[in-house]
Amino acid sequence: MDTPVLFALVAGVVIVLFLLLRPLRRRSRDLGSRLGEGLTKRMFAGKMPGILANLGATLDFAAPAEDVDPVVTKALAADPQAAVPIGHGRWNLRAVIGENDDAVLALTRTEAGSRLAIESSRDERGFPQGGPRWQELIGTVERAAREAGIAVTRGSITHVRTPYTTGTRWMPERT
Repeated sequence: MDTPVLFALVAGVVIVLFLLLRPLRRRSRDLGSRLGEGLTKRMFAGKMPGILANLGATLDFAAPAEDVDPVVTKALAADPQAAVPIGHGRWNLRAVIGENDDAVLALTRTEAGSRLAIESSRDERGFPQGGPRWQELIGTVERAAREAGIAVTRGSITHVRTPYTTGTRWMPERT
C-alpha cells in the first residue's frame, strides 16, 4: 500500500470514530445521570421525611432580630467552615466544602420577635442540602441565645421544591 492511501485510510477511520463516538459519549453520560438519580432516589426515598424535618427546623426568639443577630453571628463564627455571613442577617451554610450556596440561613422578624430558619436550600438530585449541617449548628445557636438571656423555642416550617433562577431550590412553603 502506498503511504498516501494508508494515510487517507487512517484519517478516514479517525474521522468516522470521532463522528460516531461523540453521540455515543453523550448518550452514555445521559444514561449514567438517569441511573445515578434513580439510585439516589431509591436509597433515600424512606429518609425524605427526616431530611425535610432537619431542613425545616427553626429557632424562634422572643427578641427582635436586631438583638438576636449579634448572638447568632458570634455562635456561627465558632465554625467558620460551616456558616459564612453574607450580610443582613443571612448566612451560607456549607454542606460540602467549597460549595457556598448549599443552604441559606436567615434571621427574620416575626410577630413574637424573630426566627432563624433555612430560607432556601440547593437541590441536588432531588434532595435538599444543608439540613444536617443546620442540625449541627442549631444547638450551638440555641445555647448562645439562652446564655445571652434571650428566650428561644424550637419550631418547624415546611420546605417545597421550587423552580429558581439558578436551578431548583427548596424553599419554605407559602401559606
